[in-house]
Amino acid sequence: AAPSGDIPEAALTHYRVARVYRDRDELERSKEELAQALMLAPDWTAAINLRAALALSDGDEDGAMVSWERSLEIDPSQARVRLTLGELHRKRGDMGLAEKALVQAARDGAADAHYVLADLAFERHDYRAAERSLAAFFSTSTGGLSREPALALQQQVQRRLLQMRALVTSAIVLVLGLVLGVLLRRRAGKPLSALIAAAPEAAH
Repeated sequence: AAPSGDIPEAALTHYRVARVYRDRDELERSKEELAQALMLAPDWTAAINLRAALALSDGDEDGAMVSWERSLEIDPSQARVRLTLGELHRKRGDMGLAEKALVQAARDGAADAHYVLADLAFERHDYRAAERSLAAFFSTSTGGLSREPALALQQQVQRRLLQMRALVTSAIVLVLGLVLGVLLRRRAGKPLSALIAAAPEAAH
């Protein structure tokens, strides 16, 4: 967001009133005040982000995304905005766009983006990627609402990885057993000439 010293006082006032109305769930009045703020400070990212949030509250996902993308054009370092966009893309089923936004959000410092990436990886059965994303989450997170679901997801991932290892071990044992069985059958099924050659005294 632009420093408050760069924003006209009247815009700050309209913005603050817009937030009050939003907290009271008076969305139309909030929009009216916010429109006044944006007329005075059209590139103020805090106001643009509030406009996006109001659009989303109205069920206007397209409008919300347009506003958040505009905000990122002005200030690309807003990790939380990228995280929100990524979650919205995921909700809409745009997994490629979701992952792209979430990866950038994680790089920019949004720890929760690692958790969401882990959840996406779990959904596509990529448990090792989920494990890596969860490790990144726990190494960067300082708490918050995502910690408990992340711990629950970590347990699920560990169970799946253990199951995969058990399946791999079983498959290896099965293959080795089959190979050994074939070798034993070949050895037991040697022709008479080979047996005589191996024990010539049996021929007399």
